[in-house]
Amino acid sequence: MISAIEVIVQYFKSASLPANNQVAVKHRYPDPWLPNTAGIVVVPDGGTPNLYLPVQNLRLEIRCYEANSYLALTLLDQVMELARATGREQVIISTGTAMLYNFYQESGPSLLYDEDLNMDFALAFFSAKVNEQLL
Repeated sequence: MISAIEVIVQYFKSASLPANNQVAVKHRYPDPWLPNTAGIVVVPDGGTPNLYLPVQNLRLEIRCYEANSYLALTLLDQVMELARATGREQVIISTGTAMLYNFYQESGPSLLYDEDLNMDFALAFFSAKVNEQLL
């Protein structure tokens, strides 16, 4: 069985987003990322289990951090565009090649401020469907 979260992280890293390699699961600035730089944090938020197929249905909280609110919303807009363009995608992960069936936006954007980091971030919820078996 593969890590469905790793599939999402690697999918973002392979996309042409300003955060590029600064994509992680429940990452906390600033180590090793520099403050006020673009970063995407993927937080697993449950999902509906599929009892009959080897598929993981994920609900994800996607946080887009940036130096100011405008840039944070711009980064989230790019993630939303990526979701609209996602079909069946093969994603290279550490153990081989995985299949991302879909990636959908489930909420509108929220603009927030992290007091601990003194950074703006935009947040939205997404869902994804990932095959549990390697291709």
